This record gives sequence, structure tokens and C-alpha cells, in this order.
Amino acid sequence: MTDKNKNILKVKKSIFIPFLEHIENIDDVKVIVKKYREKYKDSSHICWGYILNENIFGCSDNGEPHGTAGLQILNVLKSKKKFNIIGIVVRYFGGTKLGCKILAESYRKAIENKIEYLEIH
Repeated sequence: MTDKNKNILKVKKSIFIPFLEHIENIDDVKVIVKKYREKYKDSSHICWGYILNENIFGCSDNGEPHGTAGLQILNVLKSKKKFNIIGIVVRYFGGTKLGCKILAESYRKAIENKIEYLEIH
């Protein structure tokens, strides 16, 4: 990985890389997700959550156990009142199963760290 993301989270050898991008519509979501799938095609999972406004939002666990990834990202965006944004977390599996609780905490913490980093800088 050559990415310079300063918010990489490592949990039991798994690596979680968070990203945030501005969106204007559902088509933006599709384009951005496709971009990350192409760029990080060697990753284990590319999970995401987006919010356009209070009534239009969505998420994907991309093969992780239901509710452990995309919903965690979405809930952080909702709690921080972020709109017109997609949060993406790229995961590289480290060889150890984390269990649903730790997995959910990892996705949530990764996107929280990214938001906090951007608010500071």
C-alpha cells in the first residue's frame, strides 16, 4: 500500500483505511465506490455509508457480517450530522477473525478518526 492516509487503524493485523468524499447525488455514490473498488482491488472489503440528507442515505457491509461495517459508518455520519458525504473504509484482513463486536468497533473508530482528523486540520 502506498496510500498516505494518516488515519489507518490496525486491529489484530487487520488494516482499516478510512476516506470521506463529498457527494451530490446517488450517481456520485456509485462512481466513488467503483473508484475505490478499482484502486483497492486487493483489499478484503470496501464498506461504506452515505448521507445526502435526512431522508436519503444508505450503506453496504460488502461481505462483512450484517451491520458490522456499513451501518457503523452510516451511524457515525448521522451522529456527527454530516450530509452530502460518503464514508468509505477499506479493510485488509490480517488473518485473525475479529468477531462482530470488535469488527463493528473498528469500522466505527476508523471513520470517527477520519472525521476528527479533518476537523482538526
